[in-house]
Amino acid sequence: MTARPAGPHRGQTPVRIALAAILAILLSPTAPAAAAPSAAAPSAAAPSASSAAAPAPTTAISVSTITPAVAVPGTPVTITGTLTARQRPLAAPAVRVVLGRTPIRSRNDVRAWVADTGNPEGRELANSPSSTALALGASRPFTLTIPAGSLTLDRAWGVAPIFLEMTDSDPADHEVLRTFLGWQRSKEYQPLSLAVIAPITLTPNTALFDADAATRTDAWRAEVGSGSRIDRILRGTDGASVPVTWAVDPAVLGRDQRSAAQISADPVTPVVAPLARQLSEAAPRHRLWALPYGDTDLAATVPAAPGDPTVASLIQRGAALGSTLGVPVRTGVAWPADGGLQAPREAGLATAYAGGLAAALVSSSALPTATGLTGTGARRSPSGLPLLAWDDELSRLTLGTRTEAESSLTTQEFIAETATLLAESPGIDRTVVVAMPRTIDPDAASLTRLLGALAATPWLSFVTTDQVSADAATRDPVAAVGQGSATPAGPAQVDATGLGRIAGERRSIETVAALFPNGADYRTQWNDTLDQLTSTRWRQDSAALAALTTAVTQAGSKATSGIRVTEQTTNFLADEGILQITVVNDLPVPVEGLRLVLTSTNPRLRIVSQPDPIRIEKQSRATVQVRARAVAAGLVTVNASLRTSDGTPVGAGATITVRANPPGQAFYVVSGLVVALFLVVGLVRSLRRRGGGDTPETPEITPDTTPGATPETADRTGRAATDGTPRSP
Repeated sequence: MTARPAGPHRGQTPVRIALAAILAILLSPTAPAAAAPSAAAPSAAAPSASSAAAPAPTTAISVSTITPAVAVPGTPVTITGTLTARQRPLAAPAVRVVLGRTPIRSRNDVRAWVADTGNPEGRELANSPSSTALALGASRPFTLTIPAGSLTLDRAWGVAPIFLEMTDSDPADHEVLRTFLGWQRSKEYQPLSLAVIAPITLTPNTALFDADAATRTDAWRAEVGSGSRIDRILRGTDGASVPVTWAVDPAVLGRDQRSAAQISADPVTPVVAPLARQLSEAAPRHRLWALPYGDTDLAATVPAAPGDPTVASLIQRGAALGSTLGVPVRTGVAWPADGGLQAPREAGLATAYAGGLAAALVSSSALPTATGLTGTGARRSPSGLPLLAWDDELSRLTLGTRTEAESSLTTQEFIAETATLLAESPGIDRTVVVAMPRTIDPDAASLTRLLGALAATPWLSFVTTDQVSADAATRDPVAAVGQGSATPAGPAQVDATGLGRIAGERRSIETVAALFPNGADYRTQWNDTLDQLTSTRWRQDSAALAALTTAVTQAGSKATSGIRVTEQTTNFLADEGILQITVVNDLPVPVEGLRLVLTSTNPRLRIVSQPDPIRIEKQSRATVQVRARAVAAGLVTVNASLRTSDGTPVGAGATITVRANPPGQAFYVVSGLVVALFLVVGLVRSLRRRGGGDTPETPEITPDTTPGATPETADRTGRAATDGTPRSP
């Protein structure tokens, strides 16, 4: 059986996302305008979606070291490793190293040897005899020493194919592990100049932009803190004492457009501060490049929308990295993810960089070269732009540094690739550029060992990217630059439509922020999140991008979820009148410029005019009057929603049920007749009181003849009669 550790993991586990409305920001000491939705993500302590977890070992043979990596006459070679009974117990396992018979003279030969799954033949160089049995899962170390003089090639330098073979008493327990061993008897070549670039960029982890301060802080600690992927890249490249260039996304230091008060109040600031110091202190040893803020996907955005203001702004903000760190930082180097630089793209980049485009990092496969040869890494575009052309295969190999065993094989394969590359034209001074993929997730010690072994390889000489740029500026322009065959982490996730949507969402954020007396924190958070949507990192995880995009889209309504319309049922007994709607503000801050919009779902009721914008104090309510007209009787559902001045939905709407019962024409006719009747009756009664004349009739006075009447009685009777008031007898 032929086995080899699995290559670098290329797939990504989709991030499961859930959005929830919160008011944490509003309750913070800085009193931002509103809370924002929480984009949930995997635990910050767990590897991010882009992290390529170290592969689980599947082979019985594991190589730890090959020393020296390039053999020379008179010096033995020592190979150390481990035997493990992974599939079944081993009775008496033995391991040996064999020199393969297949000559390795080209880069294609190197790849063919690695890919071959057959059982090779060759000459044994050393062996470790059978030892005690190994139970299932048990391991034992081994050491193989190739005596000095045992390995010789028919040329002054080159690479030999070797394989490690494990055998046991059972023929089924047979395994082969293929690798290489460099060889040099004498130096008969011009060494290759080697420049290495490492990306210091974020992973597609939505928790980095979560509204909840604790969630966000934990995510940043896992992203840039001790033991993080970024920390391992920095330590791995710094430990080998070689001049690796660090291409830095300024977003690794947190949000850039913040006030001093926001910076001091942000709990993420103490988390990213050590990284800023680390970058600053390493500047004398490593050239720093400033990528656009958020590591904008230049390969997608520039061709899709040349001159887009969002992209231009992110490029300009990236250029501020030097002032942030207080050290020299090179700006104006474009790094498109797919490595292409066709003429329209170069023109678009020149526009986006506003005259500051100084160089481009591209794939060597996009450049013309002689058949069967690998071109130099220092080139110039047809327009004269200096190009640093990375080697696709050598750059991909750096992904194989996740474990000690993996990096040992990677180192030997890298040496074999460069030896055969050199053999293409050994007398010409050439440059090789290695751009570690943005998905690299190394073990720091393993990456250091790889770079250290390359530094000790006699046909390789490390140079800085500044030296490569200077060399490129002197080269003759190439005829054309194409797309190339470099494979990015995934398809582009942003296009012209996406850029237009971002611009629209930015306007909405500004409008929603204006609802609150202090919308600065809300504006800062969500504008920064919008900036992240253009990043190259989302090629690794489109599901995470979709979730973050949804979070931004819902930011306005989620942030103002404490504003709501109360549901109600009301009677409307007029042809035209006033509906009274209650709007509640449960937020701890007032809102202003809020619009209530009513929409009738039935023509029985029409909204005559929408109300003017309103202001509601914190944790209070307001009654809004809306003029409506009833056309016919019946139940009508009215949808009530809340919006900003530009129509952006906010808060929670409600359904208003209206019992429309307009009086109608008959009601007014009858009412008019009744009123007229009352007027007539009143008039008649008034006339009857007046008796129809101007002079009242004098009543006749009749003496009282009642027996026993006295003059006083008669007198009283007479006087009473003269009063004009009838008296009863």
